[in-house]
Order: sequence, then structure tokens, then C-alpha cells
Amino acid sequence: MRITADEVLSAAQSAAIHVDAPRAATLATELTRCLEALAPLLAFDAAGVEPAVAVGAVGMPLRADESEPIAMREPAVALAPHARDGFIAVPYDPSSADGEVGAGPQA
Repeated sequence: MRITADEVLSAAQSAAIHVDAPRAATLATELTRCLEALAPLLAFDAAGVEPAVAVGAVGMPLRADESEPIAMREPAVALAPHARDGFIAVPYDPSSADGEVGAGPQA
């Protein structure tokens, strides 16, 4: 199967992608090579082969969903530049140089 530059331009136009004529010719050649590389797969006789929907009869076994605390030398809040009541405090307005850290929105 051969892809033409006109087919590339048509697909590009449908996808709202700008492709000029020289690039379309290059893409047509590259796409044609891709299809030629896949051609042996089309010759494979898969009659009688059931489609694979998962690996193995019932799929892959799942591991237990368990979590463990991350071992840290110091709690994360100790590494934060600002903390309040055991929580990491962040500026409400980071673009403001004089904004109060951890102030939050005013109600």
C-alpha cells in the first residue's frame, strides 16, 4: 500500500495541521515505509486463534494494596520554610512579597 502526498495533505487538513507540500511528500514516503514494514503481519493466518484480552487465563494477579510509612530522618514539616500548628504553611498570595505566610483567604 502506498500513501500519497495528497492523502497526507487531506489528513493534515482534517486534523487542522499545517503541512506544506515538500513535508507532505516526505511524510508520505515515511508512512509508506511504515506500512511496508507491517505488511508481514497482514500475511499471518490468525484463523482459529482466540483474541487475547489479558495475559494468562484470568489476567495478572494483583499485589496486596499495602502502604508503609516513608522513613525520614526528620518529619516533612521540619523541612518546610514555614510551619504552623504542625502543618506546612504556604503563602496565600505567592506573588506578594509582604503577604502573610499561611494567612489563607479572608472570609
